[in-house]
Amino acid sequence: MTGTRKDDGRAPEWLHRLARERTRYEEQLGWPAWIVVGQRCLCMRTPGAVVVEQDVALRVVEAVPACGPALHRFDGNWVFLTSTAHVPEGNVRQGVTMLAWPVVELPDTEHSPRWAVAPAAHRPLPTAADVLAAIDLVRGAAAA
Repeated sequence: MTGTRKDDGRAPEWLHRLARERTRYEEQLGWPAWIVVGQRCLCMRTPGAVVVEQDVALRVVEAVPACGPALHRFDGNWVFLTSTAHVPEGNVRQGVTMLAWPVVELPDTEHSPRWAVAPAAHRPLPTAADVLAAIDLVRGAAAA
């Protein structure tokens, strides 16, 4: 038949690549990740995340580099992965979104988010409070 290819029983190369990336995340970082075959992407669930605009995120990373890892999404926002999602009542910040146990897409293709601040092996995720304190620090410095 024209336009068809023979199924030789092997998995496609993109699936092999995602499997290698999943193994790397699990072995080097201890992050359990899974492959979403229908979307051809790699995902994981993190205890928490802080989403903030890029201009604020850039200043946070400059002032407090330990606030990473952070993903740069295509909408221009950054997602700081955190070990917690709890925010004491009354500590809501304008322009900041807190996520509890979000599923995040991990960088693995040209169509996925990129690491703005790459994760480091054996470095724990910061707490949400640490990231929020860094945001307050840079916003306070900008206002001064």
